[in-house]
Order: sequence, then structure tokens, then C-alpha cells
Amino acid sequence: MAAYLTYWLENVAVHHLRENTHTRYTTCVNRYLIPGLGKKKLTKLTAKDIRTWLNQPRTTCQCCTRGIDADRDQPRCCAAGACCSKRLSPLTLTYIHSVLKSALGLHWENFDLDAGTAAIRRTMQRTNRGGLTTLPPRPGPPNAALPSPPAASSR
Repeated sequence: MAAYLTYWLENVAVHHLRENTHTRYTTCVNRYLIPGLGKKKLTKLTAKDIRTWLNQPRTTCQCCTRGIDADRDQPRCCAAGACCSKRLSPLTLTYIHSVLKSALGLHWENFDLDAGTAAIRRTMQRTNRGGLTTLPPRPGPPNAALPSPPAASSR
């Protein structure tokens, strides 16, 4: 996932986003997505993996997780043995979810926020020349709507 996210930022997103948006997406990817999902293979990534991972930042102290206090000259909280319980805001969680959806080729019209579901209308496929393309899903039984993480449905 880390290699794909880096590729996506450098070769896809840079051409479709404004400069400041691309800078914020890069920060989000490097600060949250790569440390959280970077070791997972893109081909093995499931909706359950994403839901499970999105629940972790909601309940985990970011100061402890990212070692913010340990990098300070004078540790004040977590590195000094007193956890500050710094959690991500619901707005930040929604933003992380939005960046991840963009990276995976999902669009807002795929989501029913009232029902809390997502529909798969396009799939991503690697091309022979090393690029990526989106295609309609394979024909067959209709895909069931996937439950959307709480961060997205609270928007």
C-alpha cells in the first residue's frame, strides 16, 4: 500500500489536485495512511482492514503513536509516563477517509451517507505499461453495499 500511495501522489494526484490540496494530501498520506496501512498489500486490502484501521486513530493517543512527545527536548506527557490521550478530531478522521477514498478511486456518488453504505461502481486495474486504469466491476451477482466507516457517515 505504501508504494501505491506514493505512486498515486506523485503520478496521479499531482495532475488532478490544486497545489495546496496536494500538499495536504501528501501530509495526510505520510502521517496517517502509510504508517497505518503501508505494510498491507494493495491486492489484499479489504473493506474490513480499512474499517479496523480507521477505528484505531479514533481511540489511540496520537502523541504516543507518532512519538510526538519523545521528539521534544523536554518531554511533557507520553514520553514522561503520563499519557495526554490526544485523539484525532472527527473532522480529521473524515479528511483521512476522504484522502483514502480518492487514492482508491472512490467518489462521493458511490456513498449513501444516510444509509452508511458504499457501492462499488468502478475497479482499479494495473496496465501493461505500469500505470493504472479504472474499469466497471466484473459482471456477475450484484455487489452488496459495503458498510461505510462511522467517520464518513457522521459527515
